[in-house]
Amino acid sequence: MKVAEIPFNMSIIIDSSFKEVPEDYDEMLKGINFLFEKIDNESHEAKKAALHSLIGKYLRVVNKLEESEQQLGHAFEGFKALGLKVPGVIAKFRLGLTYLYQEKYTRADDFLSKVLEISLRVNDEHLVKLCDHIYFTMGLSKMWQKNYTDADRLFNECLELRIVKGDIELIELTKKVIMANKPS
Repeated sequence: MKVAEIPFNMSIIIDSSFKEVPEDYDEMLKGINFLFEKIDNESHEAKKAALHSLIGKYLRVVNKLEESEQQLGHAFEGFKALGLKVPGVIAKFRLGLTYLYQEKYTRADDFLSKVLEISLRVNDEHLVKLCDHIYFTMGLSKMWQKNYTDADRLFNECLELRIVKGDIELIELTKKVIMANKPS
């Protein structure tokens, strides 16, 4: 299911700590409930796993982290059982983000490192497009752990990829986080 097919505001903004938060919390909760209804009526296993992944993403954004972890675990296992590597890697990335938001830094770093390794090795356009987001998230993890040197290195890797991508919004966000990463 495409996000545009959800009849609720699922827009995400970045807060001052560089976390993703809903533009409209109540609308996003309605959208999550809509997705849960869809999953109950879905018989196709790949679509069901994709819905679990999407629900897990949005549960993280509304800060329902335990539920997010469960949904993303279902998604990852579903994709793995079906042999669908790319969506499985994306679900694993989302799970790494959830661990980061839970402040389970070691686990988040482990997941994100594996996702980056796979994304750099596998020749798939979706995973190549994910690399800047992985570097950004790994940088956030290091910054939140006050490891500013590693964070700076990761954010600069991210910035290089985003410059190549040409996405001005993402470039500006990355420059902003690089400036915020300076120890006080």
